Amino acid sequence: MNNVMKVFVILIVVLAAYINFTDNKEVDQELLEQSYSKRNNYKEIEVQRDDIEESVPVANNQSSIILDKEFNDVRKGYTIRYPSSWILNKLYEGIVTIGFSKKNGAGIQVRINENWKGNINRNYAERYAAKFKKDLENHYSHYSITILDIEDFAGKKGGYTISYKCDIKSTRWFFKQYLFKPYKGRFFHLQSGVYLKDKDIEEPILDLIADSLQYT
Repeated sequence: MNNVMKVFVILIVVLAAYINFTDNKEVDQELLEQSYSKRNNYKEIEVQRDDIEESVPVANNQSSIILDKEFNDVRKGYTIRYPSSWILNKLYEGIVTIGFSKKNGAGIQVRINENWKGNINRNYAERYAAKFKKDLENHYSHYSITILDIEDFAGKKGGYTISYKCDIKSTRWFFKQYLFKPYKGRFFHLQSGVYLKDKDIEEPILDLIADSLQYT
């Protein structure tokens, strides 16, 4: 794993875990993949271009990003699409179910709280953001987190997005979280991150990946 990916894993997997409401246990990827495969719990498939409606322009580039791969988790009950230039990182047991990333450090994870009984509203999103900021800054004295925006997510599922700027010594990151309204007792919340200098290019792609999530 290169240094960029190590930084992303530390920031998004370990640090963001403070915001979760139950513990997450990472298990061996190969064994978990085998277990999933035996039960037909997930599959990674190529998506035909004719089946794809979503695309997003890339800054300073005339081409567009196509979500031409799909991850289907039958056990957890969702599918999500992502560009073939991104890689599927790891399978997890617990709240974090899967992650996708690219070589420049951009990445996004799918997190699910099961048996969710509460509602996701503006007040909850504000508390979620405040706790995330407080936990990271209390645990790591050299972190400085700024909450940039809490916005309605104009996607298909409804919910909120929370954007942050994170200064870690001389490195600046942009974090974005997607909180979807509960569906059949499950709370899906996606966490993403990218170097702040790459925000204008990568944020529309992160939005597109998040909006591609479908319940099954």
